[in-house]
Amino acid sequence: MRLPSQLRDAAFDSWTCIYGWPVQGCWPALSGDLDRDRTVDVAAADRARTTPLLANGDTAGTVRLVRYPCAQQARSRACAFHHVGPVARVCFTADDCALITIGRQDRAIVVWNVDATATVARGKQDSDEPPLAK
Repeated sequence: MRLPSQLRDAAFDSWTCIYGWPVQGCWPALSGDLDRDRTVDVAAADRARTTPLLANGDTAGTVRLVRYPCAQQARSRACAFHHVGPVARVCFTADDCALITIGRQDRAIVVWNVDATATVARGKQDSDEPPLAK
């Protein structure tokens, strides 16, 4: 391949890059979340294999789920704060039933349950728990 435009419509098995056309809406400056801090950068991303979800972690320790592909004005479907500092890595399991996140500063490994039928993440309890729970 000599030209980047030759890969424009290529279908990839996974997407872990924080840059690119299908993930531009996860960046604070381009997101539809008005209450989001615009100075925070996206640090990690991973696309689910069986559902149209993209998980991303930022430098403030926030983990978010958005629709994939997320063009401009993408609103978060779920948001959770657990890590003390930046999120080093986010990764869906092979069956997309769980999301694993790793904190860079706190070195915490958190496993989140994912409800693929509702295309949002939620905890084991269905009460008033936040939609993304460990």
